[in-house]
Amino acid sequence: MGALYLKVGRYEDAAEHFRNGIEHGDASGYVGLGRATYMLAEFTKCAEAFEKAAAFGPLDADDFRQYARARSYAAFSSAKPSKA
Repeated sequence: MGALYLKVGRYEDAAEHFRNGIEHGDASGYVGLGRATYMLAEFTKCAEAFEKAAAFGPLDADDFRQYARARSYAAFSSAKPSKA
């Protein structure tokens, strides 16, 4: 169901579905949560989800790219602007 929510753009519903499914202890719930939180621009949560998924085995290329972007965006958004 979470994958269907992702396809139709219901990212909050998808994230909730994947959060509830994570209890099953496999990578797919974390990958789905990473994809959904990426689309919601929750980049820190996205990176954390992909890191947990990677503990089960390597991410595929597309998911690794999303993970890398999420880490970059999260770092950028948390950086303090310097005073000139």
